[in-house]
Formats: sequence, C-alpha cells, structure tokens
Amino acid sequence: MINQLFKRRPNKEELKKILNCYGLKSLDNDNLRITIYNLEYIDTINKLNNILYILTELYLNCKYHFIENITNRKAITILRQILRLYNKKMKFYNSKRFIPFYKIYNIELKSKIKINNNVKLKF
Repeated sequence: MINQLFKRRPNKEELKKILNCYGLKSLDNDNLRITIYNLEYIDTINKLNNILYILTELYLNCKYHFIENITNRKAITILRQILRLYNKKMKFYNSKRFIPFYKIYNIELKSKIKINNNVKLKF
C-alpha cells in the first residue's frame, strides 16, 4: 500500500495504457487541456473499461467504487488520482468565454514562491 487509494504505482506500460485512454502520450506535457468533450470524442470510458483489470490491481479493494460504473466525472477523478502519484495535479478552469477544461501541472513548479528582496517603496 503506497497511500490511501493504491496498492502500488503503475509500471511504465500500465501508465502508458492509462494515459492512452485520455489521449495523453506522457506526463511531461504540461500545456495539454482536457475537456469533457475530448473524453467523449476519444471514448475514454470504454477504453478505461477495457483496462479495468489494471485499475483493479492498482486500487485498494475498498476503493473500487472509483472504478465501478465509470462516467466522465469518474474518469477525471481516476486521472487526477493517478497524477498525484507523480507529483502532478489537475486544475479546473471555467470561464464564460471558453469551454471549461482541466490542465495538468507539476506540483513542485507551481508551489515555489519567488520573493524579491530588492523592492523599495516610496510614499
């Protein structure tokens, strides 16, 4: 058990199969946007159901409810949980001008705060 959800990390081939379900080639592309429409177009739900044997090996028995009756919402949740194993996160962006989308980013890069000590304030 590596955390509260998974028994083990997926190996490279399992991770590649999971990412292919979402139309992703690797976790290195931080500029990729994922929308619900993309998931329907790629047919992510059926692809995840085809690799259900991999997901059942990864998830703890008590967490099988995440992989039962997979919907688009559950598919996003599964990807979000897998990304956390690799220090990645997904952020939801919702705007009136654009289609709502999710974007993957590296936790380590976003969490660093830069402080500039050479700032002078004049009143």
